[in-house]
Amino acid sequence: MFEAALSKTQQVTEALRREIVQGLVAPGSRLANVRELAGRFAVSRTVVLSAFDALESEGFITREPRRGIFVAETQTATFGLLTSYLPAELEPYFKDLDTALGEAGAIQVQIAFERDEARLALGLQAIASLRARAVLVDLSGDQGDIRRIRSMAQGLRVVACNRWFWDQPPQGPAVLTDHADLIRQAAAHFLGRGRHEIVWLAILEWQVPLLTRLLKQALAALGEPFDPARHRIVAMQSLEDEPQRLRAVLPGASAVFGWTDYTLWRFLTLLRARAPGAGPLECCGVNATPWSMQPGRAFHSFRIPYLEIWRRALARSAERDTAVEFIKPQLLLREQGPGLLVE
Repeated sequence: MFEAALSKTQQVTEALRREIVQGLVAPGSRLANVRELAGRFAVSRTVVLSAFDALESEGFITREPRRGIFVAETQTATFGLLTSYLPAELEPYFKDLDTALGEAGAIQVQIAFERDEARLALGLQAIASLRARAVLVDLSGDQGDIRRIRSMAQGLRVVACNRWFWDQPPQGPAVLTDHADLIRQAAAHFLGRGRHEIVWLAILEWQVPLLTRLLKQALAALGEPFDPARHRIVAMQSLEDEPQRLRAVLPGASAVFGWTDYTLWRFLTLLRARAPGAGPLECCGVNATPWSMQPGRAFHSFRIPYLEIWRRALARSAERDTAVEFIKPQLLLREQGPGLLVE
């Protein structure tokens, strides 16, 4: 009934460990006795006793003479993380995650995301073997399929976090940034300031339909029509590949939104090189990173409440419901630097 690659002791240990971390056996409850478990797993009693030794050394169980084996009342929680972000790219993201993990008394297990499914399966297996309570998934829509990830999770609880950029509607358990509200806030701010011709920057081409859908929803909520001549949606990737496309999106524009601060910074850098006379443009990015706070070249940005997202995601890992929660971002308005578009 087990994979042959593991010894019988490892197989029994892993099976019991998984039942404990998934809450199938409650803290303080008594486990089945050695004879019963030996029969259940079709192994010797010696194997079960060795599995008990391993689980006791890991802090999962306690032995009480003449009473039996009990699930430990307190355990250190371990979590896996699948994310495409790197610490150097988004410091607040990882700093807030460390804070939330510390508050929960948890140890993080982070793995690098691999597009190759075989490596992804090995990564998920490694997380499962480290008695993880759950795996947190924060990936972009071109980085795997959430349904496939859940099917490969080896019985681990999968909690989607921050981004949901897949084609299907959000499925829980999930704690997500409300990107629809983010786009609505950006549109309301620009329109409220009389900015009716806006460049909306996606990062990659595949994100253009997603950004278009979110923008249409936002404008409908604001009672505004979607006019593609005024709302120019383009991928930064395509502008860098074909800078001449700036001529199609720039004329008459009075504002620009970037899916990330860095994406917007790249756009402004391209403008300074290719269209030095452009402007003035009111600019807004996302993530409130140092890219949006350069002296003399600051621009508005959204602060994503990562600490709240991580706290809720860690809490949801211990709950059994499959609800989807949305966390609203905060628009931080900054005085636009005079050097935003000039060298």
